Amino acid sequence: MIANHFGWTTAPFDREIPVDALVSFQAHSEVTARLLFAAEHRQLALVTGDTGMGKTTAVRAAMHRLDSTRYRPIYVASAGLTSQTLVRILLEKLHIEPHFRYTKNHALVQQALEDSYAAAQQVVVVIDEAHDLSPLLLLQLRFLLNFRTDSVSPLPFEL
Repeated sequence: MIANHFGWTTAPFDREIPVDALVSFQAHSEVTARLLFAAEHRQLALVTGDTGMGKTTAVRAAMHRLDSTRYRPIYVASAGLTSQTLVRILLEKLHIEPHFRYTKNHALVQQALEDSYAAAQQVVVVIDEAHDLSPLLLLQLRFLLNFRTDSVSPLPFEL
């Protein structure tokens, strides 16, 4: 109704606004550029800010701009996330059937990351609301990032 009244083609503040139609501010462009840099250089990135500042929107814009032939972005919402659920989610997003045992699943994720690294297709994991992650889960992320005894990082995490 309001869209018709003002002659808009879409409703304002819709969550499904195409990335190309998002309003871009200098700070938003800077965050997006830094996230793309982190992905390209396989680094950890952390985006912080107050509620409603556009953190998730900037991450969405960065994920949209990643070259799909070189990158495979995986978005994970952190609500209730544990080490076991993170590993299972990563396996499911990588189209790998999870097993019952956590240690087997962890090994499968590491193998999938190594395979992607060897194939020059980089997995980029985005964990939204990462401030809610437990210390144990942060430790598990560190182990996923320590690849080949820390000489190579198989994936960047954007938190």
